[in-house]
Amino acid sequence: MLSFGVTFAEVTLGGSVNQVYTQTTDNKFMIDSDTKKKTTSKTTKNSIGSAAGATGDSFLTFSGSEDLGDGMKASFKIEPRVGVNGIDSKTALFGGNREAWLGLSGAFGSINIGNNYTPLALYTVFPFDPNGTSNAGGYLVTNNATFNAGNSIAYTAPTFVEGLSLQANVNKAGSATDDGDSTGWGLHYHAGAISAGLAGETTQNSQVSPIGLLPFGSKTKDVEKLGYALGYDFGMAKITLNSINTKQDSYKFDTVGYGISVPVGAITLKASMSNATKKDTTTTKYDGYQLGANYALSKRTSAYFLLGNLKDKSDSSTYNQTSLGFVHNF
Repeated sequence: MLSFGVTFAEVTLGGSVNQVYTQTTDNKFMIDSDTKKKTTSKTTKNSIGSAAGATGDSFLTFSGSEDLGDGMKASFKIEPRVGVNGIDSKTALFGGNREAWLGLSGAFGSINIGNNYTPLALYTVFPFDPNGTSNAGGYLVTNNATFNAGNSIAYTAPTFVEGLSLQANVNKAGSATDDGDSTGWGLHYHAGAISAGLAGETTQNSQVSPIGLLPFGSKTKDVEKLGYALGYDFGMAKITLNSINTKQDSYKFDTVGYGISVPVGAITLKASMSNATKKDTTTTKYDGYQLGANYALSKRTSAYFLLGNLKDKSDSSTYNQTSLGFVHNF
């Protein structure tokens, strides 16, 4: 990590480069309503460097702070995704920001203005997904989360109880009718081997995004999300449970997942399984799993394997993803 300073502030440059070979297979099964005959459509794709199968993004992090005195501090963070595989001038170097905010902190807590992670992601997803909220499919709870709130104000309360974090977030989408505006809240508690999180979010007149095999939802009502999570670290293994439930009028999408990670020397073995139920005019169930292994070559560099599977139980359609990758953090 590189640091360079001026007389009033310290600025840090960091980031990550993640390269991966990915193979995806999409098996779609269709049943003719008249003949009841099942037909199959299979599509297999191979890619190198695509973030879709990676354990995370390639990105740069610019962060800094300034001591304002009297216990107050100004800080900032800008973290754009980086397209490291472009071969011509039409491929953008920088993608959307993971985070980009300016903040003020003190005895009152902290306030960040800009593009912030949501409390739902911070408190019920990031600490509890055994494969690190990867970009691969197969863990339905992570796919059901909202990760970023652009044009938002995030307030984190000061520590009243050791190990307890509290945050609230308000997002303004810029619409004259307030469509897309959201509010979120969350709390996370960590003490010794135990961790727990609870968070909620409401987005006005928004659209339920597609998740794997799922279609878009309607755009007529508010979208409400509620998440909770539990984790326990035994030392020899860490187990997790988390759930996110989405509701929009009569539309419901409920997800729950279970995970375990086991360190064995330089290798960490990871596994998760999840299921989901979508209720609208009909009820559809989905299953998913991920199997992964991470081999630490050093403190900053590692190689990994990740297998993901998603299944629509109504017609047995499946989506499979296999990835072999290499990541360096700096």
